[in-house]
Amino acid sequence: MSGKMVLLPTKLVAPKPRKDWLARPKLGALLCQLKNYPVTLVTAGPGYGKSTAVVLALAELALPHAWYSVGEDDGSGYVFCHYLAEVVEQLVPGAGANAVDILAAADRNRPWLAALDALLKALAESPAREGVLVVDDFHLVADSPEVGLIMGRFLTHKPDWLHMVVLARSRVELPEVARRRAHSQVLELTERELAFSAAEIKDYFDKTHQFTSPTGRVLMAIRENERRAECLGYDGRDAA
Repeated sequence: MSGKMVLLPTKLVAPKPRKDWLARPKLGALLCQLKNYPVTLVTAGPGYGKSTAVVLALAELALPHAWYSVGEDDGSGYVFCHYLAEVVEQLVPGAGANAVDILAAADRNRPWLAALDALLKALAESPAREGVLVVDDFHLVADSPEVGLIMGRFLTHKPDWLHMVVLARSRVELPEVARRRAHSQVLELTERELAFSAAEIKDYFDKTHQFTSPTGRVLMAIRENERRAECLGYDGRDAA
C-alpha cells in the first residue's frame, strides 16, 4: 500500500503574467482559436513566451481551465497519472477522485493504467462543460514510454468538450497527435508564430523606454535576440 502521493501545489497553478506585458493582439487571436480544436500544441525554445501567451489567451476566452506544469521527476506513469488526475479534479470536481484512490491503493509500478481508465470514465460521465486542460513543459517527460502511453490514451478518449493544450520546447510526437494532425484537428503554434515582429519590438521600445526606436536599433534587436519574448523581459518563466 503506497498511500496517497503528496503533490506539489505549485505544479498545479497557472503562471501569472507580468503587469507590464506587451499586448499582442495577433498572437492572442490565433491562440484563442484553441476553443475550436480538441488539441493545441505550442512548441518553441526557451524564452519565446509560451506560458504567458497561453495564460493571456485563456483569460480572453474566459473558459474554465486547469494547469499542470510538468517536472523533471514526473516521468513515471504513477506520478504523471497522479498529477493528471488532480488537475482534472480541479477542472471537474469529483472526476479525479476514483483515479486517485486506485493509485493510492497499490504500489507505484502497477495501477496507473487502471487509474487512467477510471479518470476517462468519470470524464465521459460528467456533464459537458467546455474547459481547457494545459500540460506545460511536456518536453521534460516526452521520452518516457509510460507518459507517452498515458497522454496518447487520454487524448484518444477524452470528451470533445475538453480542449487539451500542450506546451513543450520540442515537437510533440505521439501517434494520437499524428492521427489528429492528419484530420486537421490540431492547432499548432511554433517559434514562427511566437516570435516578435519588428513592429512589436518597436512598440515595446516606444512604450517601455519612452522613445522612438530607430529602425536600425529595432533590426539589430531582432537579429541579436531572435525575437524571443525573454529578450524584452516579457516572460521570465520561459527563460530558463
